[in-house]
Amino acid sequence: MSASYLRVLLCCLLMLGGLNAESGQPISVAAANTPEPAPLAEAAPLGYQIRLAPNRFGSMIDAAEYYATLPSAGWAPIGNGPLLRADQHHSQIEILRQLLTLYGDYRLPMRGRVTLAEFDPLLVKALRSFQGRHGLKPDAVLGPKTRLALDIPPQVRVFQLLLNHERQLALKKRVPSRYVQVNVPEFRLRLFEDQQSLLEMKTIVGRKSRGTPIFDTEIKSLLLNPPWNVPRSIAYKDILPKWQADADYLDRHQMRVVSGWGQQKVWVDPQQTTPDQLYKGSDYQRLYQLPGRHNALGQIKFDSPNGRAIYLHDTPSKSLFDRQQRMFSSGCVRVENPRLLAQYLLQAQTLEHPLASLLEQPQTHRIRLEKPVGLYLTYWTAWLDSAHKVQFREDIYQRDQPQKVPFEVSLLTPPVQELKHGPEPL
Repeated sequence: MSASYLRVLLCCLLMLGGLNAESGQPISVAAANTPEPAPLAEAAPLGYQIRLAPNRFGSMIDAAEYYATLPSAGWAPIGNGPLLRADQHHSQIEILRQLLTLYGDYRLPMRGRVTLAEFDPLLVKALRSFQGRHGLKPDAVLGPKTRLALDIPPQVRVFQLLLNHERQLALKKRVPSRYVQVNVPEFRLRLFEDQQSLLEMKTIVGRKSRGTPIFDTEIKSLLLNPPWNVPRSIAYKDILPKWQADADYLDRHQMRVVSGWGQQKVWVDPQQTTPDQLYKGSDYQRLYQLPGRHNALGQIKFDSPNGRAIYLHDTPSKSLFDRQQRMFSSGCVRVENPRLLAQYLLQAQTLEHPLASLLEQPQTHRIRLEKPVGLYLTYWTAWLDSAHKVQFREDIYQRDQPQKVPFEVSLLTPPVQELKHGPEPL
């Protein structure tokens, strides 16, 4: 085990309810995650420190080791304050410049004078860089979300980097040469083949109360113009209350009540049943949405067997892909460009009819993949991108909390071959 790995591991263990490195007193993880905003005059040293921080790293361990040095390098939270943007002057702008310098997004110019409390063009560029690396809207405005990201303590970042280093090594050991990865906190899908990323697109994942689970499976077939057998949980939480309040709700959304499965499926007159009769009994009446562009699954469903009824699919709600954070589903993953993903998955197969023509038909068609493609849903909140810069994402489901880390993730495992481009080819 390398000395550098041991050093960052020790820092991480100190943060995890161990001892304060300076005082020897117990420390709290919760306190480390939620620092008290310092008063304006005390939020950071007033004397600006010139420090040439690295903005690229050779490995996650290198990044963790660097973040472990930040408390002794003058790191302090910026705290609460007003919205700040280009050309403004404010005492907190000096603190912002100091933090962005430590994080490697800002470089003090070698020539000319700099007014430290002025939001100048170089600082605008640096803040956009920081926001982009943290999955925030790159508007160069110092607002509440950006302040929260700036103020995450370095000890927490060290733990995050080490934890995700282990997650990435674990995935590296089991992926085939061709696979699809959905990195849930990043709201992103990538298709890899022979260590190369061939395709990338936005995704929509489960809301916080219905989080998308993390698991491995295979995409085995594509269902074109799919119907939607509404799951019991979604029916009771989302649809039945609306039907009870509006008798025309089912008709407007092309929904029917059905009984039976497959060829034995029969329509049930909604006037002859009530919501409290559904999803029970031997006939198991349930909600069924007809195929079409209005359908919640859109035009393509990517079937992947798993015990959770979680899969990739199209969506008619395209405007949601314009949001920065995209947690709107009940657990399934909606993909931005399902046709393009389908074309890549089917490119080695000969189809009797072109994909586009099949999608124009009203009938439901199933296309089985001759070679199923691995599907890996991951939870990476830190990685090194293709430029070797650290990327962080919000822990949207609170799965990075030390008490929630699964036992199979061992921070004591020494680094093997570093994963340098994640989520990039493994």
